[in-house]
Amino acid sequence: MIEKLRIRSNQIAELSKSNGLWPTLKACLYENKEAIPVCKDLSTLKDLKSFDLGDSLRLVEISLETIKSLRLHYPLKSRGQKANYNLKKGIKSYALLDQDFVLADVWYVDGSSTTAKHKDLNLFQIDLMPDEVYMFDLYLAQDKRGRATATTFMSLVLGELKERGIKKAYGYFLKDNTPALWVHRLLGYEELSAYLIKRYATYEMARSKECHEIANGER
Repeated sequence: MIEKLRIRSNQIAELSKSNGLWPTLKACLYENKEAIPVCKDLSTLKDLKSFDLGDSLRLVEISLETIKSLRLHYPLKSRGQKANYNLKKGIKSYALLDQDFVLADVWYVDGSSTTAKHKDLNLFQIDLMPDEVYMFDLYLAQDKRGRATATTFMSLVLGELKERGIKKAYGYFLKDNTPALWVHRLLGYEELSAYLIKRYATYEMARSKECHEIANGER
């Protein structure tokens, strides 16, 4: 619990620098947004083996050992803290490195894990099979955004997962997050039924948008 509070306090401090303190606190206390769960059939993924990242960039699977041995530097303090916290819980990650600097990272759990679960699986009623993953919390360094880096990075990660026998990858994006929407559409994700998410501080709930509209006489 203490570790989670430290991560959260650093996230608030980091967001406040760019968004302002009051908007950041307001977003942390209450959120009401539309989420679009997505699914990617990895059998349709294009072959990226010939893709050249260049001399300094490389894709790596992150572990507690690689963080220490490579002396990785995360763009935000909270990302480094979260990496250590997630890895201790058994959550897995890939990162795009420029030497020892983390340009991008993304996290996932798979259906074969008996320890690492994710709250979104219950929110979106996703029942993972052993050869399926749920991916979340994609982060891209600020100065690399808008250059197709996120799409390239995610393509490479999906390729690695496919080679490991993973057949489907789930995730979600918020409807008002245009960059995330286009990353998933460019990668050919199938968009599933939308959910309305409400969050009050640490309490979070989700309801099918279709059920919400029927209950409110909008259909």
